Amino acid sequence: MTDQGEDVPEDVPENVPEDVPENTAQPRGGRNGAGSGGGEGAGSGGQGTGRRRWYRRRAARRTAVTVLALALVAASGLVLYEVARGDDCWRPPKATARLAQDPARATRALDPGAGYVADAQLPGGAEKNASPDALTALLSDSHWHTCHGPSGPRLIGDILTAATTGRTADDRTSPARRHTAPMARILHRAVNLLGGRSEGGHNEVTYPAEFRPYAARLLASWPDAVDAGAAHHATRMLTTDPASGEVRLLFGAHNFDSEQLETVLADVAAEPKSYATLYDALRARAADRIEPLSGDQALPAAVQGAGRGTARRSGGPGDGEGPEEDSVSARLQGSTAGLAALAHARDEHVAAGRVPDAAAFDRDVLRHSAGGYAPGARAEGPKVRFEGSAALREPSATAAAWARAGLRAGTGEGDGGGSTTGGPRAADWFMDYEQQLRRTVDLWIARRHVPADTAERLRGALARSRELQIDLRYPDGPLLDH
Repeated sequence: MTDQGEDVPEDVPENVPEDVPENTAQPRGGRNGAGSGGGEGAGSGGQGTGRRRWYRRRAARRTAVTVLALALVAASGLVLYEVARGDDCWRPPKATARLAQDPARATRALDPGAGYVADAQLPGGAEKNASPDALTALLSDSHWHTCHGPSGPRLIGDILTAATTGRTADDRTSPARRHTAPMARILHRAVNLLGGRSEGGHNEVTYPAEFRPYAARLLASWPDAVDAGAAHHATRMLTTDPASGEVRLLFGAHNFDSEQLETVLADVAAEPKSYATLYDALRARAADRIEPLSGDQALPAAVQGAGRGTARRSGGPGDGEGPEEDSVSARLQGSTAGLAALAHARDEHVAAGRVPDAAAFDRDVLRHSAGGYAPGARAEGPKVRFEGSAALREPSATAAAWARAGLRAGTGEGDGGGSTTGGPRAADWFMDYEQQLRRTVDLWIARRHVPADTAERLRGALARSRELQIDLRYPDGPLLDH
């Protein structure tokens, strides 16, 4: 992580890392869906001698600069955000930049506090305490364009990832951490700010289109929260999973929660790479949910009439009000909600012309996707994976191979019973989330040796769940074919 927060001396290094993106985006209203930024950023100086001269001229013009400091006291200590009056770029202090590499401190610094969940929202959308805190300060409009080092979207995205997952953004080897209440509070507040919550626009955040991949990564580590928010079933904001001890965040328990989540989700759906990131995590989580189950758990015991005990526990992203029977059909009930919301957002972008070429968009999603997700070869019993594990799960096949196999298996609409001739293109099949879930379930059925009649009933339950989501999201019928 590049150290931040000091004036650049005259001997500015001439070589800037090639992987550091230029800050060229203009701010975009997070509440306005798919707007995109453009234009030339003011903080990108020239190289070599020209760059040094540029900084000398800026230093001469800033002989009487007033520096405003907002000291924010969090559980971790003092976090200092500096904004130089007259600057057109942000120089994050070293302590702020280092939060991206110190997850525990980032969580402590950005946690809005234990009282936030109960008191943050009041009827009418007003916040009880609208004064700035560490998170609103971090998401300031002036912070999206940094003077040097990592871009604003990248730095802010890395800090939020660290604070809400307990892992650094570039850590792909260590296991997922258990989500905690402070992490959940930070995610909830971040989504509400990024989604432009409150009727009066209090604490509304604008952000550039370049932040979409980081917003997608943020949501991808919380797929149960996305599913619960899209399902609109929550009655409490935070619950604790009895099997894993993990805290679950359930959007929709308070005014506007689900609306703000879907605003951010819709913005993510406007860009193929971001779409693929969240699409992968939601599908991976579906495989997580059913992987531990054995073949006799396809349907609830009462439905199967199998005579086995009705052991019950919470296995999905429900509202936490009570346990549910442990079965594949129950665990996949909520899996369609987030996927349906994502598909619906994509359809609306296409219908509104914000995505001018739907076929090209779908091909790009397929290209950016990590792949497809199948359950393991054998049941794992009561093993429970943490929610964030979905974003780290290795795919069972590349996206292209997954699509080809799905088409050959005859799971694509109009495929004609197993041949890819005349069937849908790979991207069409891949973007149909029901086909993705069905492919995962079919592989579970085969690997658990589920009887044919039970398998068909399970597939029927999955299809009915999709139809319910279509009815909820398209009261006048689907905008497009999928």
